[in-house]
Parts: sequence; C-alpha cells; structure tokens
Amino acid sequence: MQSDKTNQETDLQKLSLKLAEQNEFLSYLAKCINFENSFDEEEAINSFLRSFGEEYNTQELLLRKLEHVPTLKRACGRTINKGETLFMCFDCDLVAPQEINGHYALQCKECFMSSNHEGHRITSRISGNNEGTCDCGDPNYWDSKGFCPSHPGITNEFINQTYQKIPELIRKRYVDSLKEIFYFSFDFLQDNPKHGELIDTAIALITRFHHLNDCFKLLTAEVLISKLPESYGLRVNLQNLTNFELTNEVKPCDCTFLELLIRFDFMFPEAVQNSIRSVLIELIVFPDFKDVHFRLYTRLLHFFYYMGTYPDFPTLCLSKTSFFVFQFFSTEKDLLTAVSYAESINFLEVVHLVLKNYFNVSKERFYSISFNGL
Repeated sequence: MQSDKTNQETDLQKLSLKLAEQNEFLSYLAKCINFENSFDEEEAINSFLRSFGEEYNTQELLLRKLEHVPTLKRACGRTINKGETLFMCFDCDLVAPQEINGHYALQCKECFMSSNHEGHRITSRISGNNEGTCDCGDPNYWDSKGFCPSHPGITNEFINQTYQKIPELIRKRYVDSLKEIFYFSFDFLQDNPKHGELIDTAIALITRFHHLNDCFKLLTAEVLISKLPESYGLRVNLQNLTNFELTNEVKPCDCTFLELLIRFDFMFPEAVQNSIRSVLIELIVFPDFKDVHFRLYTRLLHFFYYMGTYPDFPTLCLSKTSFFVFQFFSTEKDLLTAVSYAESINFLEVVHLVLKNYFNVSKERFYSISFNGL
C-alpha cells in the first residue's frame, strides 16, 4: 500500500506534467512542484510576461505601453483593519440616514485628512475588527462633496474609456492566460482538495499585476465574471447549491470563474482566503463585477458557511471570504435586490444550520455567522 506522502507526490507529478503543456507561467509552476523549488514571485511574473510576446516581455516594457492608460484608483475601498482609526461624517454618509441594520459609511484616516469636512458633523473611533472599507469615491455611499482629491469617483463611462485604452494584445494575453491558470488549478483541485494552496500562486500573480498598473484590476474583473469556454470541462455539479459535489462525467461548466472560486473556497487555507478577499474588495468598485458577485454571494451562501458536510475538513467553518456584509447590504436598494432573488432563501437555511449547531461553536463565532447570515 502506498503511503499518503507517496500518493501526494504522485498527484503533484501528474499536475506538473499537465501544467507543463500549458502557458509559460503554468510551465514555471510545474517546475516548482516537480522539483520542489521555492516559488519566486519575480520569476513567476517574468514567466507570465513571456506569454505577452517580445514587445511586452519585461515589466519595464509593459509599463511603458500602459503610460497613456488613466488610473482607475478613483475610489478608495481600502479595508479598515482592527486598531485603525475610522472617520464618520453625518453630512456625507448616504447610508446611515436609511437606518439599515445600523450600517454606516466611513472614511479611512488618509482620505479624511485630505478631504473637506468644514462645518460637517463628524466623529471617529478605533476599528474593532475589520469594520469595513473606506467609501471615499463611491457615490452610492459617500456624498461627492466629501471625496478626497485622490478619489474623485468612478463611472461606467470612465471605466469603458479606460478599457478601450488598454492595448488589445495586452488585454487578450492577460485575460486568456489567467483563464488557463484558473481552469487548470480547478481541474486539479477537484480531485486533490488538500492542495488548496495552489490557488495562492494565481492570487499572488494577480496582486502583483494590480500593483504594476491598476488597469489590470479591470481585466481581472473581466476574467472572473466571464463564463468558462465550452472546452473547459470539469466534474463539478453546478446544480448543487449547498455542497461541493462531483459527478462521474466531465462536462462543460456553464458558470463564471468567480462561481468556481466560491465553490472551491472550503479547500483554501485562511491566509489564502484573506488574499482572495483582498482582491475581490479591489474589484467591488466596478458595477458589473459587483452585480455578479452580489448575486453569487446570495445564491451560494452555503459555500461560505460550511457546516461539516465536507469529509476531512473543519466543521462549522466561517470562510474569510464571506465578510462582504458592509459592501453588499448597506443600502435599502441592496437589501431589496437581495430579497428579490429566489435564492435568498439560502440566508434562512444557513442561519437555521447555525442555530442547530449552536452548542458546537464558540459564542464569538456563532454571533459572527448569525450576523453575516441575517
């Protein structure tokens, strides 16, 4: 009988052989796996860039070609971490007056200090526990008169203009390569759930490209809300809205890459879940992405609150990627949209599961799950 270690090595060798046949980045990843090399972020980026062609095959050349593309950093969206000072303005907050679940809009310290709140009613406090994200620049939550100079707001018209200014070859190579990376990661993980850290390589790559130029955020959003090509077959049962389930037959997946990221979420270590959430937070400012993510969040809520139905995985686990309550349910419009979906019944089902398991979870986790679920 083979040992667990031998089985794992065999799985990884199979993966490395499959990846090596794909794009440059996956080929590099295969070498890391097969020869147990440490993952080098710079080398990974350079291998990814080689798929762009000689014209863009270094970071310097790529950035030079993107100099004319305007920045998309017109809304802040930064997470307010525990222990940071957050600021509230009763004259700029467009959420609190609606009296929705006690929610309110806020600014981070940097945005508040550089914006004009003269004569406004303001207050501040220390964030308790990842209390939300800075709403500066988002006209749905914060009055434009209180925007800071760095975040003048973002519109669909501006997004479309920016998208058209990204060189077509860069758009195509980035989008196509990222789709390949996600697909072959999911293809392996569906049979090898214990290697959930594999997806972290894709998230690290995305994060670095976002830092190179924020126009890549727009392209990442395009990838995540696009449907898988028909040639990308998996065994994931998309009809099951409560548990991760595999069928015996490989079929085309009529879903988005974002849906798969949610369905596979239970496999990812907490650190990876946090990295994924950070990327998704950056993309929420794009209306089309937010709409798709919002609908999937409502439809697939069970996949964020897994209740011990996955063999060999922790029971009653609350995913780190589930914390979008402030982004999704802060306005009356958002709440009405959520309950208009037939899948909103999932909220009640999840809370019911939490209540049934009350004695098996800590009070802190129980209240956290209940609050987000409700």
